[in-house]
Amino acid sequence: GKLQMVGGASYLAELVNDAPLLPLEHLRGLVDRLVDLAKRRQMIATCRRIAATGYGADALNDPAWFDGAVTAVQEVAMIGLRSRAVSMHEAMREAVEEAAQMAQSAGTVHGFSTGIRALDDQTGGCVVPGELTVLAGKSGDGKSSLSRQILVNVAREQIQDPERPDRHLLNFCLLASMEMTRKEVARYAACTFGGVDNRNLRTKHFDEASRSWMSNMTHEDWQRFNEAALWIGALPIYIEGERRRTLNQLRAELRQRRAELARGIVCPLCNDGKRCRARLALLVVDTVQILAKNEPALSRDEEDSDKLDRVTRDLGTIAVDFDMSVIALSQVNASGQAYGSPGAIRAHAQTMLATKYNKKSKAKDTTSPHEATITVDKCRAGYEGSIPLWYRPAYTRFEE
Repeated sequence: GKLQMVGGASYLAELVNDAPLLPLEHLRGLVDRLVDLAKRRQMIATCRRIAATGYGADALNDPAWFDGAVTAVQEVAMIGLRSRAVSMHEAMREAVEEAAQMAQSAGTVHGFSTGIRALDDQTGGCVVPGELTVLAGKSGDGKSSLSRQILVNVAREQIQDPERPDRHLLNFCLLASMEMTRKEVARYAACTFGGVDNRNLRTKHFDEASRSWMSNMTHEDWQRFNEAALWIGALPIYIEGERRRTLNQLRAELRQRRAELARGIVCPLCNDGKRCRARLALLVVDTVQILAKNEPALSRDEEDSDKLDRVTRDLGTIAVDFDMSVIALSQVNASGQAYGSPGAIRAHAQTMLATKYNKKSKAKDTTSPHEATITVDKCRAGYEGSIPLWYRPAYTRFEE
């Protein structure tokens, strides 16, 4: 009798055979599925008991029977649910501790600096552990450029380790690039921070003296490019360049990295070869629409907009679960609306930014700065509005 209550012998045998073969990132889904099936079986049994007692004439006129039926159903519905509510006293204690840490921190803003002071000041910090920032814009408006600048700036923001004053506390950053290859990301980063026109790396001119094709890179260009490549390459930044990545795979990657970081990594600032502590600091997803398309549908009725809603919400959950900041890049159409479900994307983000620069002005002169803006569409810790900046297309770099 008890064996049948949990699904029967064949069901248990199937679990025993299949569970060890499942990847680690799927175990949580398996547990949730088992709880769901157990609740269904118990709900069916409860409803059968209610139906069996409800046919009596006395039960139909007895208010206690209705109350008992409702209570029984609610008890089954609460199986597997845990209350996460805390008292105002506990919440206030955490808020006071966080405020004290912010006041004593060495940085100029809560969380991590973007490297653009005006953006930090207006948002009150938009790269904060536990928070999701959505960076939106049309194709070619500099979303990826700004995210790379923030990524590198966060990774090089090493501070003194409070637990070991003689060592550093490093910021580990992960870029899930589903639009650009790893080599493209690295090349653009070196050009951005080296001040090198990225077109010169890919073009040549014909030299009449040597009667051969020569690179458009000058000696000074190569020097700046190599210097930038050297120090950026030493930063704790990892690039995931697989276009078919899913949320479960990203979670598995972060769990693996967190375990590795607990043992420490070789610090680029220390020359003694010893390890320093590192923390998960920033995850950049480029773009959230591609990630949503990679996700399997939970049902036949789930549309792309529903998956985008679910993926954006889960990215916010990842920020909380791993105590790291998450920046999700989002494509917008010609009218400025995000593809898929703009309302859902906005609802799940703590901060919403949009990039834009004037491509018509000095269109052929890409080394000169073009007028650009970063618009803060939503911000819980700062205020909304536009931030005037400059953008150099040749270097794919925003400047104040």
